[in-house]
Amino acid sequence: MSKLSGKTFIVARHEFLKTIKRKEFLFMTFAFPLLLAGIAIIPSLLASTTLAEDQRVGYIDMTGSFDIPESSTSEGFSVGPLGAKPSTIEFVKYEKNSEAREALQSGQISSYLIVPANFLETGVIELYMKKRKTPESLGQGYKRQLQP
Repeated sequence: MSKLSGKTFIVARHEFLKTIKRKEFLFMTFAFPLLLAGIAIIPSLLASTTLAEDQRVGYIDMTGSFDIPESSTSEGFSVGPLGAKPSTIEFVKYEKNSEAREALQSGQISSYLIVPANFLETGVIELYMKKRKTPESLGQGYKRQLQP
């Protein structure tokens, strides 16, 4: 019985030493947990560097059915550290497309939208901006304010 135990121990020791020297074992033991930690940490670091950005947005309401005060401020949400200041969106009404375009080009507003007269039938709004990417908080502010 003791001979069998000794042989079993020798085989187990041989298999253990053979396994821990394999590249796959070393990778899964050391590199994979670091990879998972990186996947968990990097998004939170990127989110903490995203600062809330205040926006001034112009709009032209051709329907006349939206009740947004002359200079309305809507508070968006903020992606970032807890307690971060949420972004604010100030809506400024314009009567003509040329006025809004001039304000956009001069930097007075970050974007403007046109609510066409047939908006209630089509649901289409024209959005003009210098940047190509719409901040998420800006889109959320539009959704809250543009409710007839």
